[in-house]
Amino acid sequence: MRWETPHLTRQRQGSALLATGAAAILLAMMLVLSACAAPGSNEPEADFPSRELTIIAGGGPGGGLDTVSRQLVDAMQSTGVEQRLTVVNNAAGNGNSARANVLSSPHNGYRVVIDSNRVILNTMMGNTELDFEEFAPLASLSTDHMVWVVPQNSPFRSARDVIEAVKKDTQSVTFGIGSIPSDEQLNILLPMKTSGVKDLRSLNIVNFLDGGAVNTELLGGRIDVASTGYSEIAPMVESGDFRVLSVSGEEPLGDIPNWKSMGMDVVLSHWRGVFGPADMPENTKQWWIESMRRATESPQWKQQVENVGLIPEFVPGEEFRQQILHERETMAAIYKEVGIAND
Repeated sequence: MRWETPHLTRQRQGSALLATGAAAILLAMMLVLSACAAPGSNEPEADFPSRELTIIAGGGPGGGLDTVSRQLVDAMQSTGVEQRLTVVNNAAGNGNSARANVLSSPHNGYRVVIDSNRVILNTMMGNTELDFEEFAPLASLSTDHMVWVVPQNSPFRSARDVIEAVKKDTQSVTFGIGSIPSDEQLNILLPMKTSGVKDLRSLNIVNFLDGGAVNTELLGGRIDVASTGYSEIAPMVESGDFRVLSVSGEEPLGDIPNWKSMGMDVVLSHWRGVFGPADMPENTKQWWIESMRRATESPQWKQQVENVGLIPEFVPGEEFRQQILHERETMAAIYKEVGIAND
């Protein structure tokens, strides 16, 4: 079987009547104002955007979602967006908190979230009641290679060394990942299953807050192997702190072997994209899509993306939504096959 993922608050009677009437009018005004500011408010704004915009990165500082969010801000501002763009990090709850924040804010397009396929995986695994259909996919921005990485002084010289150690004792190797469920997790489960490891639930996989935390744990020697996105560890590889043992792409990455070159038909592509509330005004959806299209076509964006080993891949609106729906079917089959799907 081929494992691959394709590229959401007492007066007399006369006075009392006046007071009651005034209070009723005041209350009605307050209700109107409250409705305008309610989380579900999605009244279109003709001159959108007219004030500051917020991008919530569903991960902590230094992680892949943070990196892509800040790259997008730079590129949008360099291609004509005059309003201030602010990145807010929210790594809690495997991205659920970041997505919930968008839904609990006015649905007017001033607040969006950047996340990964956790928008479908979390629901699939029973980690949240947030449903993908509550969100509007605005665009996929780039994809990342999943890698296995070790400290420079690690005794493991290859991915095969790691797999052989695990086959002898599933608890002998401590893996670190930044999210469960995730492509980082699948980047461990699929090669292990393909290599003949039977009890995948017994693997020693530790989930941290985000990719930045994984890097810290790996540097500190508290985990043996990190499964993460290449963009999240590229600076540590360049500095000589980390070594990359494997890559999940269709092709090897330079002299780094991919799973296929090791005889395993495993390919994983990790996208990061932008989402708003499903009922956000259509004009704000289109503003985001077209603004991001211009940004991702800029030389600045392409250079920033390539500098950290990401692959530029802009997929807009409905096309992005259809891609995710297809991936949801594929991932459900994969999780069922490896025996960890939520029943």
